[in-house]
Amino acid sequence: MAMVEILTLCEYASEHGGRLTIIDTFDAIGATKFPWRAYFYVATRIGITHDFADYKTITLRILSLARPNKIVFETSNKFDPPKKTGKINLVAGFKGLIFENAGDYSFRIYLDDDMIAECLFKVILKENG
Repeated sequence: MAMVEILTLCEYASEHGGRLTIIDTFDAIGATKFPWRAYFYVATRIGITHDFADYKTITLRILSLARPNKIVFETSNKFDPPKKTGKINLVAGFKGLIFENAGDYSFRIYLDDDMIAECLFKVILKENG
């Protein structure tokens, strides 16, 4: 089982030697027009409470909750499970990710086909000034 300790959108995040640095967390991305090109990070710390050796792939996915089949972003990589029970820090930077519309979105982490973490956020239209 995985226990999500932290999962947040932020202005900046980094991981070095097991230390996770997170700056300026938020749950909404403000856009002045659409489509909007967003720049942000997602930071997570996941506690591993059992053997994850059977998992082969980790997938990061952002999707629109209004249109669940509309994947805004997706990437998959080989999953290298920890050798023992412990913690995994994961930082993902999004530079210029395009959101076509305001609305509710979900950032999800999957191991193979199992969703292990989810962070809900909004993309909103904000007024200039």
